Amino acid sequence: GIAKSCRRVKLCRRSYNPNRRLKVKMRIGITMRVVNNDTYPDRRDALSTDWPEYLSSVLHNAFIIPLLNQPDRIKKIIEELKITGIILSNGNNWGEVLERDETERHIVEYCIEKNIPIFGVCRGFQVLNVFFGGSLETNLADIGKGNHVAVEHRVEIVNRAFTELTKKAETEVNSFHDQGVIVEGLSKKLRAFAMTCDGVVEGFFHPDRPVMAIQWHPERSNPSASYDRHIITRFFSKGSFWS
Repeated sequence: GIAKSCRRVKLCRRSYNPNRRLKVKMRIGITMRVVNNDTYPDRRDALSTDWPEYLSSVLHNAFIIPLLNQPDRIKKIIEELKITGIILSNGNNWGEVLERDETERHIVEYCIEKNIPIFGVCRGFQVLNVFFGGSLETNLADIGKGNHVAVEHRVEIVNRAFTELTKKAETEVNSFHDQGVIVEGLSKKLRAFAMTCDGVVEGFFHPDRPVMAIQWHPERSNPSASYDRHIITRFFSKGSFWS
């Protein structure tokens, strides 16, 4: 009768749990570029549609959260949204957009303090090197390091933990950057795992923190897609897998 019906309702309510059904285990915050709009007099935070499509295919149990460029509020946002990992994404050269520079600086400070994993891509790679005391070359072609804009090139995997992960000593990557980091400009606190033959650093990690970065774009069409999938899934599931 009524008692049985109430029990059935309670069971239905208990079984309907969207979070359980989606099995969300990770909340990944991703930074956004600042763009100026030619039609309206405003600036906008934007994220390429490549990113959510790519991340949903690689991190199946992750919830992706775009992060606004709000330097004064970003630490509180990360805390209240219970972010478990960060991607510092591409777009805007370092020094071009103050609110993004400051937002990402605060993000890195907070994540280092709380031991939240940080994965840098292209600009994010450069941001992390600057944060840890390294330097940037503003135009790699001007210093004889070749063209790195809209090309593909080979990188050598120079760290054992990263070669053992995929059994690869080199891979072909895409390239969309004119700024970059040469070996002499790499922070003393970071370690390279991917290099070009002429001394441009293309991948690094922090030996004691869950921090790593790549200069190429995994979210775009890329000959290193299989390699990228390995390192991204391992990083966000294990953190400092090189330790």
